[in-house]
Amino acid sequence: MSINSIFNTASSSIAAQRVALEITGENIANVNTPGYSRQRANLETAPVTTSNGFPLGNGVNVASVQRFYDASLQKNIVDNNSLLSNNQTKQSSLLQIEPVFNELNGDGLGKAMQDFFDSWQSLSANPAGFAERQTVLARAQVLADNFQQANDSIRTVQSNANNSLSAITTDITDKARSIATLNDQITRLELGGGAPANELRDQRDVLVQELSKKAGVSFTEESDRSLTVTLPGGKLLVQGNKYATVYTSDVGAPSINPNSPIPNTTIYLTSIGNPPLTPNKVLDTEITAVIGGQQNSQGEVGAMLAIRDTSVPDYLAKLDELAYNLAEQVNTQHKQGWNLNNVVGGDFFSSAGNYNTIKGLNTAGFAKGDSVSGPGIPFGTTISRIDSPTQITLTPPLAQLSGGGSRTLTFPSGTQIGIVASTEGFSRTINLNIASINEIAAADTNPLNGGSGNNRNALAISAISSKLVTFADGSSTSVTTSYNSLVSTVGSDVSAVQNATLQSESFVKQLTTLRDSISGVSLDEELTNLIKYQKAFQGSAKLITTATDMMDTVLGLVR
Repeated sequence: MSINSIFNTASSSIAAQRVALEITGENIANVNTPGYSRQRANLETAPVTTSNGFPLGNGVNVASVQRFYDASLQKNIVDNNSLLSNNQTKQSSLLQIEPVFNELNGDGLGKAMQDFFDSWQSLSANPAGFAERQTVLARAQVLADNFQQANDSIRTVQSNANNSLSAITTDITDKARSIATLNDQITRLELGGGAPANELRDQRDVLVQELSKKAGVSFTEESDRSLTVTLPGGKLLVQGNKYATVYTSDVGAPSINPNSPIPNTTIYLTSIGNPPLTPNKVLDTEITAVIGGQQNSQGEVGAMLAIRDTSVPDYLAKLDELAYNLAEQVNTQHKQGWNLNNVVGGDFFSSAGNYNTIKGLNTAGFAKGDSVSGPGIPFGTTISRIDSPTQITLTPPLAQLSGGGSRTLTFPSGTQIGIVASTEGFSRTINLNIASINEIAAADTNPLNGGSGNNRNALAISAISSKLVTFADGSSTSVTTSYNSLVSTVGSDVSAVQNATLQSESFVKQLTTLRDSISGVSLDEELTNLIKYQKAFQGSAKLITTATDMMDTVLGLVR
């Protein structure tokens, strides 16, 4: 080996140790950078040469810069981030609904119901009492107000969920655009003969993780080093340097469901491009039903759709049916009594619409108790009241229906087409129907015919709190028990989503810890490497000094 070979070996070592030191410094600098993956310089011996019959090395080369990365772990983190974000968002919304049914403060709807029935019990002790009758009216108005406030509070959560979809879809599009841009940069750098674009890959991974919090996504790395990202249902979001726009649009026609937000926001997806074509609802694909994944279990968008389209409508349907059954039972009993004006009582509660009815019929020949069947009509439905020659009221309530509309219905007398209205929205419109205390029908007999001091109808109304009534699901229970069941349902839902959130947080934390153990930067390890590469650098420099002295000696001999 010549002295020049010694110089070459030393210089290659200095260059290699310098690169290793730079990479170590990069690791230390990014110790707190989210998503950064630790890197390492992989060193290899330079090609050997033969000198004096012996194979001798020519120093060291940097073979590659390795990025510590686990693709399978990244996929698990993406999937579980989506589930965690979904649970957290649901939890936030349900926690806003829970206070509506929180009876711990003693001022909830349940207490208003109990106070209302208790006021009838108090009236039965003094049927003609001014104070007692005034209390009945006051408690009835408080009850109606509580139903309306509960409906408004729940619908506010639904409206907020609906309105948040626009911001979420905008964020999805922004992240898709950024991923497409990084795809293009990574492809140009790596296929152009450059070193691996490790930092850009880290940025892209972080964006995919952030995107998964908004909606469930799947990704595949292509041969050109780009990521193809798809939404649930296989809808293409990013491919190479092209991406799609996700956007919302309000349905033009108001919803027929009074418990649905008006207008009801729908989500669309454009075809991919760079940039994509201008959104056009006629040409683009509606993805409202698929973007949240199966049962809307993925990402924030899935949670908002689940709250808007499933959880809140279910609560409102139960609240509406409860309000309807309570009002219907009270009205029916109240009209069997006599008031202080010496006339039979009227409807005690009123509503703004004809709920639980079928109109547009010819009711000639109909009778109370006749069966009614047809599309969407629960089994066992019968006529509870013939309201007019063209309208009937049904039992049990039709809270199961998603809305009204014309349907072909079957009666004992034949088939007719009628317009069905369910109990949806009843809790929004329930109100007190009488204004004077003299209109309260506490007696079951005309006061002029011995009904003075009669309290039987007041007692009958107070007993409604425990009277069994048929609900749309076929169960027979009291309105008080039904409300308690609704409170229990909300509480169970909140508890379930809280437990799911805790489990998801624990799992994501575990996956993050595992990623950190593989890809994270350890300052202790990097400082050790720093010393190691520094000493190697110093040794290489010392080798050059030694070779220089040798060269000087040889030159001195020549002189």
